[in-house]
Amino acid sequence: MTLVYFILGLSILIFIHEMGHFVTAKLFHVYVYEFSLFMGPLLYQKKVGETRYSIRALPIGGYVSMAGENDQQQARNEEELATEDETPPIPMERTLNGIQPWKKFLVLFSGAALNLVLSFVFLVIAFLGNGVVEASSRIRVVEDSLFAQADIRSDDVITALRLSSEESFTLVESFDEVSQYIATINLASGLMVGSTQCLDLVIERDGETQPTKQVCRTLTEYEVEIQNEQRVLTKIAPIYGFSQTSRMVGFGEALAISAQTEWQMGGLIFNALGSLFQPGGLENVSGPVGMYEAAADFAAAGFYSFIFYLAMISVNLGIINLLPFPALDGGRLFVIAIEGITRKKVSPKVEGFINSIGFLVLIGFIIVITIKDIFFA
Repeated sequence: MTLVYFILGLSILIFIHEMGHFVTAKLFHVYVYEFSLFMGPLLYQKKVGETRYSIRALPIGGYVSMAGENDQQQARNEEELATEDETPPIPMERTLNGIQPWKKFLVLFSGAALNLVLSFVFLVIAFLGNGVVEASSRIRVVEDSLFAQADIRSDDVITALRLSSEESFTLVESFDEVSQYIATINLASGLMVGSTQCLDLVIERDGETQPTKQVCRTLTEYEVEIQNEQRVLTKIAPIYGFSQTSRMVGFGEALAISAQTEWQMGGLIFNALGSLFQPGGLENVSGPVGMYEAAADFAAAGFYSFIFYLAMISVNLGIINLLPFPALDGGRLFVIAIEGITRKKVSPKVEGFINSIGFLVLIGFIIVITIKDIFFA
């Protein structure tokens, strides 16, 4: 079912993106040959009015084919139209290149814009459904976990903790401080399969400090890798079995938090793009396989977590498409900007050639990332 959810979710994001192009093209009376969900071999097609609506076999994208978008494609489309119903050539004023530049800009920009709007809507739904995490050191405890067995309960507040071998406690005020301490002791150089680690915790329950709790675990699995010259924990068992607590929010607060979260997501995307030019930068990028694995994790956590995942993918899709790179919407928007500055038209043949090269580069990049996700994850 995870695969079904993944394809369905991706289909929604692609559909909304292409719908943005389609609606604005229709609004400005651009002739639309085809609206296609997905790419590759045709599975189903129905013509309504002057537009053919298609579903294709490969769930890796979609497209809206408009008059004037590509000279060679337009010639083929007009040849098909002439064969079908003797439709005359499309007049210049109904082509993408025949409308005013600001209208063309909006047609190309609207796909990414709708993805950003959809991401915001999904975030609001996710926060209304799941609430937001609390900054305090209050915890949620998994049933039958090591913490539960030590009589540590959900809504307990951790105020201090230490390894039993340490003399003094480390005071903590937030969940991040608790997580950082646990991460540090998890990477202790002497830790290995078969070793036992005991943790002492001072907790408050209903405002009262409880007797010190001790949690011990004997490791059955433990793996550490070196990434970017740092030791990184990749697997450990058993885990302590606790997580951060959350609180429910109202609609107004969900709107504010969603806007802040989307802004932060955008910053993370640009940081990841910048890291591509650094050693080991590909580790921060995932292809279709990595996206599916992440989708499985979020889907396992519940409906609202999966909606949050779709919000992340949607904002990625929106921002990546606006980058000034050939074959992306941003590359074509860049051409419009250049034409506006120079007052000279870029040759459609030159633009088409550059976009073709850009498309091949993108496909090659996706193949490399997919190989990385499969064989080097």
